[in-house]
This record gives sequence, C-alpha cells and structure tokens, in this order.
Amino acid sequence: MVTIATIEKFIEQHPNAPFKDALGMVTSLPTNENDWFKGIQDVYIAWLATGHSVTLQELSLAVYDYWTDPNEVPSWADRVTSAQLTMVLTDLKQPNADKTGPSNTPAFSDPAKITSAVKSHYLDIKVTIDADAAISKYNENRTSGYIVINHYTKLKDNHPATSRGENTDELASEGLQPNMTITWTAVSKLNDHSITLTRFEHRPGLGNPFTDLAPNPVHMPGSPNIWVTKAHPTLPKNESSQYQFFLTISGCDGKFTFDPFIGTKKDTNL
Repeated sequence: MVTIATIEKFIEQHPNAPFKDALGMVTSLPTNENDWFKGIQDVYIAWLATGHSVTLQELSLAVYDYWTDPNEVPSWADRVTSAQLTMVLTDLKQPNADKTGPSNTPAFSDPAKITSAVKSHYLDIKVTIDADAAISKYNENRTSGYIVINHYTKLKDNHPATSRGENTDELASEGLQPNMTITWTAVSKLNDHSITLTRFEHRPGLGNPFTDLAPNPVHMPGSPNIWVTKAHPTLPKNESSQYQFFLTISGCDGKFTFDPFIGTKKDTNL
C-alpha cells in the first residue's frame, strides 16, 4: 500500500524530479476514481511536506499530462476528462497541521481560476441534434445515402471567446492549443433519442487536413456519442479545417451528417 510516508521517501530520493513524476505512485485512473483522487491528494501532501510548492496551473498541467500522454496511458479510457480534472482541483485539500492527511481547507479556493486552468487543456464541443426534425427529414425522402442535417444541428464549445458560430451548425472552434484534448459529445435536443457518431473524416478540398492539427478522433469505449483526440504538441498558425461527422439516431434507419470547422485561426473565412 502506498502511503504519504512512502511518497515522501520517493520525493526525497528524487529531489529534482517534477511533481508529475510523483504521480507515478498513484493508482491508474480507471481502477477506482475515489482511490485515484486520494492518491493525488496524498502526493500533494507529501510534496508540500518535503518543502516543495506547486501552483494551481502546475498541478493542473501535471495531472493532465500524466493521464493524457499516450506513451504512458495508451487507452482512451484512461484519459482524465475535464470534469475529472475539475473535481481534483476543486476537492483537493491543504495538509493538516502535521502533514499526515488532508485538512478541511481547499488547496485552491477560486472557482474561476480552477475553470480557467482546466479550460486551457480542453476543447469540449457539444453537438445538439434536433432528432425529431432529422427523422422527419429522412421520412420525407427515405434515401439510402447520408442526409445533411446542418439545419437541425447546433454546436457550442467551452472557448466562445476564440470561436465563431457558437450555437449554430457552422461552429468554428479556432482557439485550438498544442496538446489540447478535443472532445465531441452528441446529444438529442429533447434527450428522447440516442445519438451514435459512426464516422469522422476531413472534408476534402475544404481547408487544411484535420491531421495537421490532431490525429483523427476515436470514440470513447462504451460511449458511442463521444469522440476524442488530442492536438499535436506543435500546431501550424492560422490553419483551419472543415471536418465531418456521420451519425445515426435511435428509432430511425436514416444516416446523417454535419460539417463544422476547427483550427488555429480566428475571424478569417476559409
């Protein structure tokens, strides 16, 4: 069993190692979220107990990097989500007086600063489908091909200051940063249908290739409505890509598609 004392000994033996290295003593994320959080809490206490310090931004980056590095955690299921990182930064406590456990005092008490720290690592895109309208469109034609449902699709992300077309089908998320996790979550407008994102591709001839920005996304295991990827460590400037998702809707045989934008350029048309 890894204890605070054990972690302290590791830190003392590696005095110049960064905070991220001490996280190697924490249980893997999918094993148990509560144990995972407790491990981070113990590392934080041990880190301070050995005379070190760590800022909100440094701790946020260390946790994010450790549980999104594909060389260390190859499974998408092991990757820390924005909600999980927010939970860590919100629930983390300062050590008690003798540094043997947590106190009741938050390590970081400013919710706005926590939100800002988390947002710097994530581009979360929510896709809302008017499923009933899309199904009606399909029933009018009964085509075997894909139906473009831009008029029945609204997208928004968590970076409105650097995006255009929030809450429209033509969302252009243009604040992409290096190493940022990009997540798409598709839901039905009335939560009365299940949305399954079945395929992703760059729209040929429109903008730069998506793979200039990030590897093509994959769906989260067990969550067919959620797809995820991670931006490259180095990104080209002033580059935009139009991409396309294909999807199905429960209770309907139709196949549908929509095509927004993503990139590192702002206030510029393709």
